[in-house]
Amino acid sequence: HLYGWGSSRLEDFRKLCKSKGVPLLEDGAQCFGVKFKGASIYKEALISTTSFYPAKVLGGAGDGGAVFTNDETLANKVKMLANHGRISHYAYGDVGWNSRLDTLQAAFLNLNLKHLEVRIASRLKSVQKYYDILPNLGIQVIHPPKDYEENGYCNVTLSTPEERPMIQEVLKEKEIGFGNIYPGAMSDQPGAKPYIKGKFGEKHITGRICSSVLNYPLFPYMKEEELEEVFSAIRAFNSRKK
Repeated sequence: HLYGWGSSRLEDFRKLCKSKGVPLLEDGAQCFGVKFKGASIYKEALISTTSFYPAKVLGGAGDGGAVFTNDETLANKVKMLANHGRISHYAYGDVGWNSRLDTLQAAFLNLNLKHLEVRIASRLKSVQKYYDILPNLGIQVIHPPKDYEENGYCNVTLSTPEERPMIQEVLKEKEIGFGNIYPGAMSDQPGAKPYIKGKFGEKHITGRICSSVLNYPLFPYMKEEELEEVFSAIRAFNSRKK
């Protein structure tokens, strides 16, 4: 679920996999708090994951994550594998690993959970400001698909590959952070190049999109003046462009 939004065809994918007997594992690392058709995006998933990496909407003080499923058999299997494959104190049912969440992380997450709704609301307030202002400054803003209620994890804008470096330069001058999520296509990864580039070639739409995406600052409790600094920087870019 890229940027926490998911696909507009999510239900189609779930139905197709179910009809073919293929388990659909949903990567929900970025979508804690996201709703699909009024309910948690995790609710109807066979199995999905989330991340508690500090930069996430619900982040811990270090690495961590969780798995969600309504299937009791799957839940028990996940618990077993996450605890060295243990089925009782001195018995092991499979080769597992140690991916238990430590108590310090759990305590930190419990504390953050109390503030989650307020933080998401504050993020969404900033998101709406970006939606309202950026198009008037000539910046294309990407919205989530229909039926999704986002969590304000990440804003996604598109600039031309030629203009993006110039916008970034203005942001750097004004000491404003930004991101390029994600900077390269799968075919740029060293381990994938021989397979993907051999089939699809050097030129593809994914590469152009990756060189166009620009993510502006977005975090809980952003102040009006902080948002205005971003808009002011874009206005400065527009002035130079003329």
